[in-house]
Formats: sequence, structure tokens, C-alpha cells
Amino acid sequence: MGSRDRTPEEKRRHAQHLQAIGGLAQAVTHELNNALTVVLGSADLQLLQLSEEPARSLAASIQQAASRAAILVSDLSFLGESGAPGAQAVDVNAILARCSRLMSRVLGEDIKIETSLAPDLAPVKADAARLEQLLLILALATRDAMPEGGKLTIETANVGTPFASVSVCFALGTAVSSVEEPELVPSFLMAREIAEFLGGRAEREERLGGLAYALYLPLAERPLAVTDSFRGAGLLEGSETVLVVDDDDMMRAVVQNLLASHGYSVLVARDAARALLMCQEHPREIHLALADVVMPGTSGRELAERLRRLRPNLKVLYMSGYPQDVLDLHGLQGIGVLTKPFSSTELLSRAREILDLSENIAR
Repeated sequence: MGSRDRTPEEKRRHAQHLQAIGGLAQAVTHELNNALTVVLGSADLQLLQLSEEPARSLAASIQQAASRAAILVSDLSFLGESGAPGAQAVDVNAILARCSRLMSRVLGEDIKIETSLAPDLAPVKADAARLEQLLLILALATRDAMPEGGKLTIETANVGTPFASVSVCFALGTAVSSVEEPELVPSFLMAREIAEFLGGRAEREERLGGLAYALYLPLAERPLAVTDSFRGAGLLEGSETVLVVDDDDMMRAVVQNLLASHGYSVLVARDAARALLMCQEHPREIHLALADVVMPGTSGRELAERLRRLRPNLKVLYMSGYPQDVLDLHGLQGIGVLTKPFSSTELLSRAREILDLSENIAR
């Protein structure tokens, strides 16, 4: 007996059911992204502060696990879509510079880092946050392959074969452990998976003078925007005052600590009412508001409009753990949105980016 067509009422109920499931998935994803941002930020803070083993290695493991979880959540959110989420023209040299201090902490004092970065490096097509995670995971693979220490040379170059790309080479030298084959290091296997998702590949190569982990990334279809320009790790710091508005207590705390550890003065508020009161009563200039997109009783955009009535020169950077379709409903996209989960360098880079703009485009 053949199956019958659904009645209009059955189709309506089925659509409502799917809508309810979609809403639940969005809510769960949002909470997971909040939690992962807290874990990533806390691990980054620990790596910057710790110098002794095994505490530093444990913090690196936490960071690695959280990065893997963040990628899995992102994979689920973008299931069925082609390409990497948030793919855009990215300067690999700038990404390396931004995460250089954290990378040195991951590698430890026993591994000496040298760099040889191509000054004319072409932009690649990638999601900046994932690329940063990938580079840090390659650093972990390097550390695992050289437990006794050694020299690491990080090189970037334009490559024409087998396809037009940019290469990032982690040359390990000759101090590689003979006990564990480098191609079997779990962190390298993870890096290879991420590279494939980004449309590139990661390989273990024999090179003159030793082994290397080589990352090949596809070229971008457009040139770098002005905001993609090179920014060194030292330029992520600042002295401005930032107002952080988020109803999640742990999120506020980790963002506050990350900003304060890089020189910023930080005010925190858990809701719109407290944020408005701080804007009214704070005696000095507030340069940037870092606000969650969705908050109880209001939205980040509505709050930004009310804050600007009090302080017209205030710049705004929104944070969100929701997918792009939710951001579209709020009229938000582009540079003015920091997508959770984010790393410390991504937070600091985007905050610095907004602060340095002559006009605030995050309206």
C-alpha cells in the first residue's frame, strides 16, 4: 500500500515541529559557544601566566580539547553548507604575529623559534579563528614531536604547485623523537582534518636538515581589506576603557581578565540597565562597548543605540554565539560581530581593530 500525501494540517504541524527543533538547536549551540569561549579564554590566560611543567602542558591540553570541541560545534552549525564558515581573505603573517606569544608558551622554553615570513605573501581564503586554532595545534604537534627541545623555523611562502596556494612550514630540524613517529602525533592528525575542512592540506615532509609540518592554504579570490592589514602581537594591547555587557557571569569574567591583562581598563555589566547606569555615572571616557547580541529584555543593538545617546563617540563590538541567520534578523554582520567561541587573540585583535577605526561601522 503506497504512502499517502500529507494533509495541509499535517504539513503545518511538521513545519512547527522542525521550527521547534531548530530553535532548541540554536539555544543549545549558543550555550555551548558561551561555555567554550570561557574554557578557551581561561586556558589562554593560564598559558600566558604559567611557566612550569606539568601545569603549562595541562593548560595546553585544555586549550586543544576546547578548540576541537569548538570546531565540532561549528561543523554541526554549518552542516550542509559548502566551504568554511566565515571564510574571507586572511593575512597568514598577521595571524602568526597575533598568536606568537601564545605559541611560544605552547612550545615552551626548550624549543627556540625562528621565523622567515614572505613579505609579499598572498592572502588566503580561510576562517581566521579556525586558522589560528590550526596554527596553535601545529605548534602542539611540534612540541609533541620534539619532547627534548630543539629549533623550530616557521616559514611562509607563495607556492605555485600542485595548486596556487600559500604554504606555512613548521621545520622541526633534526631533534625529532625517534620513539614516536611525527606523522602519528595526535595533534598533527587533528591539524590535518582542520586543514582539509579549510580547503587546504597539512603534510609531514622530509626536508633538507630535518622534518617539517607543511600547511598549504588556497589563495583568496579578493585582495585583503584595509582591516586585514598586518598587526603584531604587541599591538593587541591598549589603555582604553571598555564596557563589557553580557548576562553570563563566567563570560564577563573571562573577557574582563583577558582585556585587563593586556592593559585595558574594564567595566562590566550584566544587563542593559546597569550598562546605561555606568555610562551615565562613569567620570571618564568609555571608548568601546563589547555587548552580547541577545540579552534579557533587549538586544545588543538596541542597547548600543541607547548608549550612544549618552556617549555619541562610543564604539561597539557585538558578541554572539548564535548562527548567522539570527544575526541577520538583528541586522548584524561583518567586522562589528565577534563570533563565539573566540580565542584571546581574536578578541584582542577585533577590539583593537574597532578602536582604531576612524568611524565606527558597528552600527
